[in-house]
Amino acid sequence: QSAAAEEHEFADIQNVVKAVYQSVSFEIGSEPNWELMRSTLMDGAIFSQPPRRPDKRKIINADAFIESFKSDLDTYKMRETGFWERVVHTTPTVFGNTATVLVVFEVRVEKDSATPMGRGLDSISMIKVDGRWWVTSILTDWERPGQNLPAELLPAR
Repeated sequence: QSAAAEEHEFADIQNVVKAVYQSVSFEIGSEPNWELMRSTLMDGAIFSQPPRRPDKRKIINADAFIESFKSDLDTYKMRETGFWERVVHTTPTVFGNTATVLVVFEVRVEKDSATPMGRGLDSISMIKVDGRWWVTSILTDWERPGQNLPAELLPAR
């Protein structure tokens, strides 16, 4: 177990979720904490990236996800703006050594911006092995015109 994992006490599901979003968020001039991200992932973990076109959804492994994110760092000049994914609400379901956590998140380029650039939903699947939780998959989709997050997944106001 890496120092990054020990630091976050991955025996608690919410700590794993927190680490996932912390790992991809970064200040201006920096980049994601890939070691922290990898410390949350079970070998063979997969990501389903949100489609840029509906016919192009793809399932990729952690290495391909990281390479795609690194490409986005350059394409969208993210090192110049910073990048923040903030957890808005989680809905965990646990049975034995399996868990699924639905996570509503918001994306910002300025950490304290009142208005997010976008909002999405991750479905994070986990398995508990040797007393800690590991992410096995993260499936993502985004709000867009005609597709809003279900009210039951949003925090009560």
